[in-house]
Amino acid sequence: MQMLTGHVKRLARQVALLSLGLAPVVLLSTSVPGDRIEWLDESGRHSCEGKVLAQTAEEVLVLLPDGQMLLLPSEQVQSIQVEEVPPKPLSPAELSQHLLREFGPNFATIITNHYVIVYDTDPRFANAVANLLERLFSGFTRYFTLRGFQVQRAEFPLVAVLFRSRAEFEAYARRELNSVDPRINGFYSLETNRLALYYVPPRGRFTRSPVSPENVSTVAHEGAHQLTFNLGFVRRFSDPPLWVLEGVATLFEVPAGSSGRWSGVGQLNRARLNQFLKFVRRGRPPDSLQSLITSDDRLQTFQQAVDAYAEAWALTYFLVRTRPKAFFAYVQHLGKKPYLHRASAEERLSEFEHFFGPLDQIDAELVAYMQRIARFR
Repeated sequence: MQMLTGHVKRLARQVALLSLGLAPVVLLSTSVPGDRIEWLDESGRHSCEGKVLAQTAEEVLVLLPDGQMLLLPSEQVQSIQVEEVPPKPLSPAELSQHLLREFGPNFATIITNHYVIVYDTDPRFANAVANLLERLFSGFTRYFTLRGFQVQRAEFPLVAVLFRSRAEFEAYARRELNSVDPRINGFYSLETNRLALYYVPPRGRFTRSPVSPENVSTVAHEGAHQLTFNLGFVRRFSDPPLWVLEGVATLFEVPAGSSGRWSGVGQLNRARLNQFLKFVRRGRPPDSLQSLITSDDRLQTFQQAVDAYAEAWALTYFLVRTRPKAFFAYVQHLGKKPYLHRASAEERLSEFEHFFGPLDQIDAELVAYMQRIARFR
């Protein structure tokens, strides 16, 4: 199913979709030393240099020079030596060399304006994905800038990992996620800050294109997650509502039906629209919108996810089209939340109604709006 092509990993330190634990992180040293952290776990003693972003009684969050984040249980941390100057982020060339050492001799890299792409696929596929990612970056920044949102500069080069086979992708996903769902063909990781996917061969009328519609949707959806966390929308590990993240990503995921190429941001997502209206006709619960806003559970539960993703798209599309100023003010508010923040259901509902008004009114307008555009498009 298209809507299950990927997910955001370990959202707000809870088990988010498939993630069951910390991803392995390749630790780096840098010519500009940062905070030095030492910790002890079942595999031994470790250390790294980075920037301590947040520290609580339960957790320590560390930013590494390549953009990865390390989330450590406080009980494992042995010492933290704080430096005044944070480590300098790796340059694209330095990051490229690091990735080649990590992934091995069968891989190559492409460096673009905003991305470092490491791949062992056909170079034509890798270059096509590189071009798609740059189009996504431009479309994302232009779309939101024109609507008054101040898009920030990415602090680190953005990384995409492309595998030639499903087997290689699954092996990598198991290292990242500890398990892999057969329904996904790509994911974005909060900890590594990387987009990963594998080559899906084009079929039927799409065989002349190096990128299949499935890959286009995955790159657009998961790439939008990556941009959301790197261009100033929300912070990683700050507990943003999952409906916002998935709602924004589903604005981007639509490939053009006749060519398989990405159709750009903000196009009507007919698959999500049709699913939402089916949900309404089947007897959408009166508290459906409240449950979507106050909890991430429905988006993380397979039996409910199809309808929940459609509802997240519908709500985001509706708010961006009818209340853009309020929507971006809301997103800016979310972007100021501190690292390791945990939002209660009451906090989420109160914030939503503060920016958009009574939930019952929004719910009624949302359903009417979706029914209306289905009739006229």
